[in-house]
Amino acid sequence: EKTTARGVFAEVKSIGYREKYTALSMGFNPEIKFVLADYDDYQGENLVEWNDKIYKILRTYRDSTQIELIATDTAVLTTATITTV
Repeated sequence: EKTTARGVFAEVKSIGYREKYTALSMGFNPEIKFVLADYDDYQGENLVEWNDKIYKILRTYRDSTQIELIATDTAVLTTATITTV
């Protein structure tokens, strides 16, 4: 499969403790949140590259015109299958 990269503007935030522990109890390990000001900037990608790391998107949350991408570092995934859109 071919991977295509494109740049978008995003605010990087940490995961709140409540969200982190709730996700951990369900078997997920969210590590970082990317907030895009315009939800149209997200086109269903599975991966985010930031600061020389690759993150797998675990879930998204749309709030008005923004969208949050909740992600985990792919280096900590042991059985991940990485696919691109």
